[in-house]
Amino acid sequence: GNRRSGFGADDMLKTVIAELSEQQELLRNVLSVTPHLVSWKDKKKRYLGCNENFLASIGLERPSDIMGKLDKDLFHKSSDFDFFTRGDDEVFDRGEPRLNVEQIRKTEKGKERTFLATKVPLRDRDGQIIGVLSSYLDITDRKETELELQSAKDHLEATLGALPDILFELDAQGVIHDFHAPQESRLYAPPEVFLGRNLTQILPKEVSTVIRNGLAECLRTGRHTGTTYSLEDDEGIGWYELSMALRGGTKSEAPRVIALVRNITKRKLAEEERLQLEAEMLHGQKLESLGVLAGGIAHDFNNLLSGIMGNVDLALLEAPKSSSLRESLDQIKLGSTHAAGLCQQMLAYAGKGQIKLEPVDIAQVLEESSSLLRHSLNKKALFTVSTE
Repeated sequence: GNRRSGFGADDMLKTVIAELSEQQELLRNVLSVTPHLVSWKDKKKRYLGCNENFLASIGLERPSDIMGKLDKDLFHKSSDFDFFTRGDDEVFDRGEPRLNVEQIRKTEKGKERTFLATKVPLRDRDGQIIGVLSSYLDITDRKETELELQSAKDHLEATLGALPDILFELDAQGVIHDFHAPQESRLYAPPEVFLGRNLTQILPKEVSTVIRNGLAECLRTGRHTGTTYSLEDDEGIGWYELSMALRGGTKSEAPRVIALVRNITKRKLAEEERLQLEAEMLHGQKLESLGVLAGGIAHDFNNLLSGIMGNVDLALLEAPKSSSLRESLDQIKLGSTHAAGLCQQMLAYAGKGQIKLEPVDIAQVLEESSSLLRHSLNKKALFTVSTE
């Protein structure tokens, strides 16, 4: 019975030893693949072990090269000594972990590398501190990437800040998720009103329809440009130009669209002013052409009248004073004189003559005009003129 009992205890011991060996092997494997520099010391700060990364970082090859040694035995450079001993006393004195503290270590070439240092106390079964476990993760590349990203972000912010345009981030349904504006006072509504809401709930129907049509085209083709719309606010009617582009992202992300809104009110007003000036210039050119035409006609007509008036004067000289033809000749001369006056006015309009202002006898003008009118009216019509 004792032999059987002893045999069972031996088997149990072997099993425990095998399990411990497996756990140690697993721990060695974990320590060999982790990117961290890992080491552990006893309470007297003597090294008890480390992983391969730690050995490589200090130029050693075998764990036995550091076993039982102090930091001053391993590190002759003060910078390395300070790097690996920093925080040990704090952990021993306070009994609390020192987690993710950034530390700078200089390489042999004088370059600085940034590490996240973590140190935790090692305790026995009674909770007493018996050592410290140290872990160092090189985050230099990550820090450089973060700096590059921050620099790119600052550059983007500076670029956006220099732009007078307003940017909106929309989803496929037209919900506004983000924005950028050089001045929030230039927004149609404050951010707390439109963020997270559909543009149809914020903007007038005509404007939201225009933007949704542009959004549909952008989702279909990847971009949209050239749309303009007007929007009335407290300062009056403003004109805006809309451009859109589909934002890049992962396949799992819902599509988002960046909408750029540019205020073109000044440009629109300048365009309207230019069109108005062009219309006025065209009108002026038409008037000038009409004046040239009128001047040409008046000049030719005036030449004809000169011949008529000359012949009338000759006929009056030859006609007897008692002849009934003299009255008709007088009417022809009077009509020709009026026509000549009209020609002078047309020439003045065309810029080829001068308008002469002088006092006239209204009664005489009416009498002369009425004489012409009597000959053009029906004989049965009664026509009288009174100057009283």
